[in-house]
Amino acid sequence: MTEKCRPSEVAGSFYEDDKELLIESIQKYFDSVDDKIIFNALKQIKSLELVMSPHAGYVYSGHVAAYSYKLLFEFLKLKYQTGKQDKNYKVLILAPIHTFYHKGLCQVNCNCYFTPIGKINSILLNDKNISKIDFDYSEHSLEVQLPFLQYVFKRLNSNFSIIPIYVGEFSEKDIDKYAKVIGDIDCDFIILSSDLSHFLSYEHAKTKDNLTINTILNNGNNNYYAIDACGIYPIMILKQLSKIKSWKSKLLNYANSGDIKNTDKKKVVGYGSIIFYK
Repeated sequence: MTEKCRPSEVAGSFYEDDKELLIESIQKYFDSVDDKIIFNALKQIKSLELVMSPHAGYVYSGHVAAYSYKLLFEFLKLKYQTGKQDKNYKVLILAPIHTFYHKGLCQVNCNCYFTPIGKINSILLNDKNISKIDFDYSEHSLEVQLPFLQYVFKRLNSNFSIIPIYVGEFSEKDIDKYAKVIGDIDCDFIILSSDLSHFLSYEHAKTKDNLTINTILNNGNNNYYAIDACGIYPIMILKQLSKIKSWKSKLLNYANSGDIKNTDKKKVVGYGSIIFYK
């Protein structure tokens, strides 16, 4: 396959379109993280399996996303210190769909993605349960994760490729099937892209998001109707995987757009940073 790269579609709107400004922006969010939370979490982790991170514009959700990615950075740095990092990491990304309709799992038919920081190699899977599409109608949910990943691996001086998968609508009877498909993919860890509640009042959002987060964290609670998140279908897969593999989980940070200065608290969007681990 000749090189076919999916361009950056939301640079200049969701995040900076200048490489140096984008790196400075991500560094600023990393610096805002409470390191005590990160290092206390690291004490519990033998194997980091999945991080859940929001996908809104960085000015709104970047400070929450930074918790997920700083934890990832510090975990991989520890592996590097123990001599286990000399390889090309494979990062599986599960992202919901906002801009087009698709049932089940799909990948864009390309072998690289591009952001202002540079090119990322992308792996196409040969699986009958994962459709191939020619374009994603400028879908942002997956792309917004990429500069954070690039920042992490550049700081580690390590290489990575992505296995990008969009997760569209499916019925509950298909959860086991898709959990098996995702669980069988050869990867080092998973990024799950999702925001939480949308356009509720500040206090209502906090209450609703608390219910959603507790449902996500509880392996014994399969009440998907309690989850208010745009990434509901990736989360359904996550919960089944977590149950099968006996993963543990932890909330690192929560906020909503109303926590940003000069934003409307009458209609906010919720964001959470959550990790799953052994």
